[in-house]
Amino acid sequence: METGNKKIGQTMQKLSSESYKEREEALQQIITYGNDAVDNLIEGLMNINGNFREWSAKGLGVIGNKRAIPALKALYHRDNNYEVRSQALKALGLLGDYDSLFEGMRDRDEHVRLDSAGYLGDLSLDELIPKLLDGLTNTSEKENYRVAIANSLAKYKPNALLYDKAVSLLNNKDFLVRLACIGILSEQKDKTAIPLMAGLLKDENYKVRLQVVSSLGKLNGPEAIDPLISALDDCVYTVRREAVCQLANIGGNIAIEALKKQESRENEEHVKQWIREKISKAERQGQTSVKSKSQIKEDIKLVEKKKGWKFWK
Repeated sequence: METGNKKIGQTMQKLSSESYKEREEALQQIITYGNDAVDNLIEGLMNINGNFREWSAKGLGVIGNKRAIPALKALYHRDNNYEVRSQALKALGLLGDYDSLFEGMRDRDEHVRLDSAGYLGDLSLDELIPKLLDGLTNTSEKENYRVAIANSLAKYKPNALLYDKAVSLLNNKDFLVRLACIGILSEQKDKTAIPLMAGLLKDENYKVRLQVVSSLGKLNGPEAIDPLISALDDCVYTVRREAVCQLANIGGNIAIEALKKQESRENEEHVKQWIREKISKAERQGQTSVKSKSQIKEDIKLVEKKKGWKFWK
């Protein structure tokens, strides 16, 4: 009868397979051994095959034995394969070594930086928010590190603490912080952020204005229509074009009429063409009417006058 360790060793040989499915099935089987497989997987981190090292690291993260932390940190620091190093960092994050993920956001390789940011965002831990925001707002830090942090925060699940912090930093003097906070608020899926972000449509940096327009479209509420219509007057055509795109996506009579008016006064021919295409697509799809916040208020006033009702004082 074969011993458990021998079975694990035999199954682990499949981690070097060229077939993703075969590697996945092998790892699932190895994981069933739990802590009994940890020594084999740690040894696997030294294998000459990149797939073998990567999937060994993945297994250690899933099993969750912190005895693997030193070996995984060593793998991250020595390996030349960015996929292996990225997987080592993910495993370290699953094992609670968050400092290694912060280190990963400083990595020389963009893929590793973005992966580390994504892993931190997926964890969505309140305890990490202050450190992430400190890094974001520290202008002495390298830009690629701060961008990675912004990506991490944007992946956070809806979080009241993060929402409040992002709102408080919306008017930060550093444009990268403003950009990040707009992205954070759009991913929090809270429509109360719409008027707050709309205030930045007059920002001096067109990248900030462009991010606002894109984020208003993501939130996709009637409150976003009026700000998006105002963005059609932006002096930068890329901002106007994005406003066209987002209004067309929201759809409705008000949005489409605004696009038709914009077509007649737009001075960039390629933006005109973009408008025509968006209007045509919206009309073909027969998008239902969506009213702006101001139009909704006007409708309520008409009903009040007609029926003698009062919705608010």
